[in-house]
Amino acid sequence: IYMESQKNSDKTEKTSSKREVSSKTTISTNLDFFALESTEAYYDKNEKKWFCVAYLDRQKSFDQYFPVVNDKRNLFYSIYNLESSHPIERMQILQKAKIAGNDFVDDLYNLSMISKPLTEKNFSKDRLLVSNIAGEIEKAKLDCSFLLNVPVDSSKMIYSSLSEILKNLGFNVTNSESNCFYILNAVVDYNRQDEDDLIVMNPSLLIE
Repeated sequence: IYMESQKNSDKTEKTSSKREVSSKTTISTNLDFFALESTEAYYDKNEKKWFCVAYLDRQKSFDQYFPVVNDKRNLFYSIYNLESSHPIERMQILQKAKIAGNDFVDDLYNLSMISKPLTEKNFSKDRLLVSNIAGEIEKAKLDCSFLLNVPVDSSKMIYSSLSEILKNLGFNVTNSESNCFYILNAVVDYNRQDEDDLIVMNPSLLIE
C-alpha cells in the first residue's frame, strides 16, 4: 500500500492512498511437450538473473508427437478388427480393444493440448469409435443367448440360480433351442457315500 501526504499553503493537509493487488498463478502438468524452441537468453543486471522465453510451434510439435499416437491407434484397430463368429469370443476381443482404445485416447488428450483442431481433424472418428465400444460389448452379451440344461434338478433350484447369475452378468437366457447360441449343460453329481448308518453327500456341479 502506497500513501502520500501533501500540505497546502492554507495549512490544510491532503492525503491520498493507492492500493495495488498482484497475483501469481502457477500451473503444473505432467505433459511432455515436443519441439520446444527458445529465444536467446539475456542477463538482467538489476535482477541478477538470466531470462529466456520458451515457445511452441504447434504444427512442428504435433508432427513430432503424431507417430506416437498413430502407433496406439494402429494397435487398437489391430485388435478391434479381429473377426469371430462366436459372440463370447467377440466380446473378449472388444474387452481387449477397449483397453487399447483407452490407452490411445489418453495420448489423444496429450496431443489435443498441443493442438485441438489438428487432433480433431485427424482422430475424431477414432475417438468416437472407442467411446462406442462399451455399447458393442453389451450387444455382444445379448447375442450370447444361453439355453440351460440341468438334468437332475426337480426343484429348479439350480436352474434358477444359474439363470439369475447369467442375467445379472448381462447375458440372455432362453427356453428355446432355436433361439440360443450356446447350450449350457449343468451336471450335478451328489458324490453319495454310504458309511454304516450315515449317508454323506458332497455335491459338485460341472458346467460345460
